[in-house]
Amino acid sequence: MHAIVAGCGRVGSQLAVMLSSDGHDVVVIDKDPDAFRRLGAVFNGITMSGLAFDERTLRKAGAKTADAYVAVTELDNTNLMAAEVASTIFEIPRVISRLYHPDRELTYQKLGVNYILGTTLVAQKFYERLTQPGVSVQAALGDDTQVIELPAGPQVNGKRAGELSVEGVARVIGLRRHDEVLIADELTPLSDGDGILIICKRDQVDDLMEEWRG
Repeated sequence: MHAIVAGCGRVGSQLAVMLSSDGHDVVVIDKDPDAFRRLGAVFNGITMSGLAFDERTLRKAGAKTADAYVAVTELDNTNLMAAEVASTIFEIPRVISRLYHPDRELTYQKLGVNYILGTTLVAQKFYERLTQPGVSVQAALGDDTQVIELPAGPQVNGKRAGELSVEGVARVIGLRRHDEVLIADELTPLSDGDGILIICKRDQVDDLMEEWRG
């Protein structure tokens, strides 16, 4: 995958290193050349000084053939503008923007921008550990949907993934078994000890947990 990461702060640099370590072709863009020091010696991608939404910079970064673009600068307006340029002008298939301020979430949603809201994600982590100790949120998506992981007990033995799915509410998409993540379909058998990955609406987690414990 050819990925462009705009913003070499703590999140952007860590993401770039992770992608690079997995063998992806990565270009990191930042207006401050000193920011690239965060990448360390293990990063084997390309660094480029410039603005996240500058068309000339993006062309040099290979935006025309890029598979993914991530805008993780420190400014919401910059991330939003960069995501729009990447999506509309260069038509990059996967574009994700970081959002800092929750009060701007509606704007991102109206524009159809795929985003990750760090504040909500961190708050959700605290909330789940306080109120839902058996639930682990793996990903918070921009449309009030999230991927959670539920620990399976003896009650799942003999069942298949499709039996735990609720149409329009929740669906089993994978399993974490022996430190390995497996893609699940309706016929995938479940076992005691599995971590069951479910995609569902945020407001359905409590109901799912009540049903799960029952």
